[in-house]
Amino acid sequence: MKQKNLDYKTFLENIDGMVIVDEEGTILVMEDKLAKSCFIDGIPLDKNTAVGRNIMDVIPTTNIMNCFDSQESQIADYYFVEGRTIVSTRKPITVNGQVTYAMEFDLFGIDGEFLSDFLTKTNMISKNLQQRISELQPEVPTKYTINTIIGTSPKMVRLKEEIQIASRYNSTVLIEGETGSGKELVAHSIHALSDRQLAPFIKINCAAIPENLVESELFGYTEGSFTGGRKGGKKGKLELANGGTIFLDEINQMPLSAQPKLLRALQEHEVNPIGSEKNIPIDVRVIATSNENLKKMVQEGLFREDLYYRLNVMNIQVPPLAERKEDISDIVNALIQRLNRPLGKSITGISQRALHLLKGYHWPGNVRELNNVIERAMNHCQGDLLKTIHFNDDFLQTYAPEAMIDEESAEETLEQVRGRAERKAIIDALINCHGNKVKAARSLGISRSLIHKKINKFSITEKEYFCFFCLF
Repeated sequence: MKQKNLDYKTFLENIDGMVIVDEEGTILVMEDKLAKSCFIDGIPLDKNTAVGRNIMDVIPTTNIMNCFDSQESQIADYYFVEGRTIVSTRKPITVNGQVTYAMEFDLFGIDGEFLSDFLTKTNMISKNLQQRISELQPEVPTKYTINTIIGTSPKMVRLKEEIQIASRYNSTVLIEGETGSGKELVAHSIHALSDRQLAPFIKINCAAIPENLVESELFGYTEGSFTGGRKGGKKGKLELANGGTIFLDEINQMPLSAQPKLLRALQEHEVNPIGSEKNIPIDVRVIATSNENLKKMVQEGLFREDLYYRLNVMNIQVPPLAERKEDISDIVNALIQRLNRPLGKSITGISQRALHLLKGYHWPGNVRELNNVIERAMNHCQGDLLKTIHFNDDFLQTYAPEAMIDEESAEETLEQVRGRAERKAIIDALINCHGNKVKAARSLGISRSLIHKKINKFSITEKEYFCFFCLF
């Protein structure tokens, strides 16, 4: 199985001008020569740095995304890149009846006399790839790559270095960090950079599976093993991940009763489906995450010590957002770009004052909470810039109500600021004069008629000053 996947990867990477993207336009594979003809900020890409980027950022003139709308192949289409004519054949790739990926074959500066031969060959390759992709189901590329992880702070630079190191080996990796900090992105990135990148990446959420179903999900079962089972039995996640990676999300939530059998499967490299006497050999790389300190759980008797040591060969700690606030600006801008289209917005950025407010918050929910806050603010924004007025979240008002007022007042017009100051001056004068409007007007240097007009204009009520002077 491993050799088969390696051959498939080699095959993909050696098709001239070949690129595969997912439905969001994220590049999954790009042939090196094509990648090197593309530039970001004047710097040429390669097959590794292109992966994870959006195809429209790399080749803005391509029509590959039309495959998802039309759900049809595009034969011998052409477009221009830096003065060169590019002839392309594109094909949508269906998974479970839905167009999930699209692939494109590009030829640079092709002459018309070669077009017929070109179409014949690319159609043949397209059919072969479609057949191969069907054979490899449910083997699909990972959803995220290392380029998805945003941040240039020292802690994030170190995190990306650790991801690169972990991707070179097949050792088990334990990723620990707070909820919402991005542990799953790290797991996907390790697999996407590894030699197993085109092999299965199978996720199992240990916290979401009922205790009585954990073993059947992990190891599978044969037909007739228990009431309600699927006819013909079912393969377990470990067997489905054969040749690739099994991602054990929230391993700290795995019941103690299932841990010994998992440990045995990892040690012996084989699984025994429920109801079967036959052991099935497996070749899987294990990546696990935990939002709790597993070592502490071992000490408290809540997690098996032997399984902990089996999982904790390579350990990666994902820093919480509170420890890398210098990354908030980049994260916010990336979220705005990603959310603009689905929300139907054209927001270009965030004000410095609003950004300052976000950086002052402690973010217990980490990047996931920040994502929620930004999306909510974007729904309230009718212009092209997020401001403090759009962040009416309870947690922000509770955390820093004075900052909210100060930030918002700084974004008011001069007339609004003047009016607010004038209203306050009138109330203060009325308080000092015990509610006597004549004396208050005299202290302010205005007429009696004008102070009455101002009181009506600013909707100043007696309660705003009566409760003070009545105490004297």
